Parts: sequence; structure tokens; C-alpha cells
Amino acid sequence: MSSGLEFSLGHELQHVDVQGLVRHDALEARVLLLELLEALGVVGLHAAILIPPAVPGRLGDLELPADLGHVVTVIEAQEIPLGTILGPELGAICGHLHAKKGVALTTGATVERITEGPGAPYGATVHLASGEVLTADLLVVGIGVVPNTTWLEGSGLQLDNGVVVDDRLFATDAIVAVGDVARFAWHALGTVTPTRIEHWQVAADHGATAAHSLLAGREKAQPAAILPYFWSDQYGVKLQMLGRPAPGDTVEIVLGSEEEGSLLALYTRGNLVSAAFAISKPRQLMQLRAAMVAGCTKAEALAVLGL
Repeated sequence: MSSGLEFSLGHELQHVDVQGLVRHDALEARVLLLELLEALGVVGLHAAILIPPAVPGRLGDLELPADLGHVVTVIEAQEIPLGTILGPELGAICGHLHAKKGVALTTGATVERITEGPGAPYGATVHLASGEVLTADLLVVGIGVVPNTTWLEGSGLQLDNGVVVDDRLFATDAIVAVGDVARFAWHALGTVTPTRIEHWQVAADHGATAAHSLLAGREKAQPAAILPYFWSDQYGVKLQMLGRPAPGDTVEIVLGSEEEGSLLALYTRGNLVSAAFAISKPRQLMQLRAAMVAGCTKAEALAVLGL
């Protein structure tokens, strides 16, 4: 019988040197935000500012104060929200979701410093590199996370933005790593790319692969059939992506439109589908999963969709 050790260590919060800033993980922060909104009330909270991390999905936290009628501003380093992931057209569409809810998007902005604001202890004044100064009764900063590998330094494992593993998730012959901490060899579109993904669905897929790998042994184990995936619910709208597009990929909306409130877009690299993005079309997107794991052309993807 095979035996081995699995690391599923997840991540830890990044360090940010801002006086008065209290760090919480995503779940803790969401609960705390609800409590603060209830305590401050609509009258007590005139304005809120969110500085999101450079990862998809966290803009969804804006709906908490925005749906309660508070004035909300988001400071975004990119010119277009999620632009580096989705591209300019689809990134702009996602930005419009927040604008329709009255959320002010300050894009292409760099935060120079944060000082105490009029709403202390929760408020702050945010100074932008442009010279603009924003004040709020509540400041939420998305600081992001880093893989939890500090305790493994000196262990002999290869550490590079996570625990480096092969395409079967082995770090050594008897050790596998999964989830947020695993930087795995991802096979896609004829290339192998070291990849680390912070999403629970990938962690769940990794768990099954790691179990099979340990039972089979490193020589007989099969490569992981992992497809990057993320989702975010924002104002009742579900955003989802399968795969991982690159800046040079071609993108085309093949179902729906922004005006209809739902759409599905395909990203292609050469003749192959590199990613698919959907707004409120979860069934159609998931129909593509098996074909994309195997590798499919645009024509094959359209056939799966019945187009």
C-alpha cells in the first residue's frame, strides 16, 4: 500500500504597513463589514472606499454598502476593472455593473498614502498620486494573500510562489501539495505553464488528483486534468470564467449581450479555445468544461453550445 504526505496549507494574509489597519481574511472581513454597516447605519456612514486586490471577484464586496444606499468609491490601479484578466471589452462591461449601482470607479489610480480620516476609528483619508484626496467613514483595503510556505523554508522542498509540484502534484516521491499553496505544471494548448490558482474549486479538483497520485505512485500517476476556474456573484449577477486567457488572445461574444444582461464569450489562441467567460449563463459555460479540459477548437466549442 502506498503512503505519502499531502500539504494543503492554503495562504496567509500579506503584510501591509498602514497604521490602524486591521487584517482579516475574506470571510472575517465580510462579517465585520456587515456588523459595521449595521452599527453605523445609513446616516452614520456617508461614504465608503474599497481598494481591491489584483484578483478577480473581490469587487463583489461593494454590494454590501451599495445596496444599503451608501455612497461607495472603488480605487482601481487598472484603467479597466479586471482588464488584465478579461481584456478591455469584457472588463468594461463588468465595470458597468458597478456604475449602474451608483458605485464610483476611480481607475488608473495609485494610492500614495493613507491617513486618519473624519470617521475614525474606521474612516480614513486616501491620498492618490494624482493629487486627488478622498475621505470616507469606512475604508476597506483588499491586501491579497501569499502562499503559506514560510514554515517550509529549509525543508528541501522547492519553494517559488508556492510549493513547486509536477503535473501530478508531486513535490517529492512521497509528498504532494494542493490548492492555493501548490504551484503546479499546467498542461494547456500544447504548452506547460507553472501555475498557482487561489480558488476553492481548483483545491477540490487537486484533492482528488493528489489522492489518486499517492495511491498510484509517482511513476504510474496520471497528470492532473485541471482547468482554471473562478466565479463571483455581484449584485445578483454571476460572473464565471473557465481557462486562462493571454493578452494576445482573440475574444468574441457568441451568446447574449451586455444589453440582454447575460452573455458568453470565447477566447481563442490560434484555432484553440483558451478560455470562456460568462455573465449569468452558468449552464452554458459549464457545458464547455469537458471539451476545454480535452482541448477544443472554437468550432467544437460552438457545436457543444448548439451554435
